[in-house]
Amino acid sequence: MMQWTRRIEVWILLLVIAALAAWALWPRPEAGEGARVAGEETAAGADGPRFEIRAIELERDYGNARLDIEVMFENRRPSTLTLQPPEVQLFAGDPDADEAVEVPDFFLAFESRPQIAGGSTQQVRLRYWLEAHHLLGPLVLRIGDHERTIKTAEPVALDGLDNRSRQPMRGGPWATR
Repeated sequence: MMQWTRRIEVWILLLVIAALAAWALWPRPEAGEGARVAGEETAAGADGPRFEIRAIELERDYGNARLDIEVMFENRRPSTLTLQPPEVQLFAGDPDADEAVEVPDFFLAFESRPQIAGGSTQQVRLRYWLEAHHLLGPLVLRIGDHERTIKTAEPVALDGLDNRSRQPMRGGPWATR
């Protein structure tokens, strides 16, 4: 009778099983652990513009609208950056004033939040759910310590937009030309 401990195939199989078990049981960082958030600054990345507005689209949905903002963002940190509230916020009104209202972000359950790999520049889409009164004053996007005006204080009538139609917002009160 042959002894199983002398067969090389058995030892290889045992090593593969042990490696797979170690990989499966090895502790992994929790979601958000190891990923930096937009508000954390490093000395190397504290100055200069970090994001640029590329495009703005508005889709009216009866009494509300979805605002899509295409942003070219430079992540100067070595770790992944997740763009989500409270680090990324859109304000209706002056964000430093008491009357400013944070506009809720718009996301679908099956879509992941925008992430930017460390040390890279990437274009991402930020989405927000607007009510008609949000369009009566300025809209200001804040990512970490940096702010950009999306729309000036000039009011935009939601009723003047086509329903269920994505429309690029350029010129006038909007930040893109």
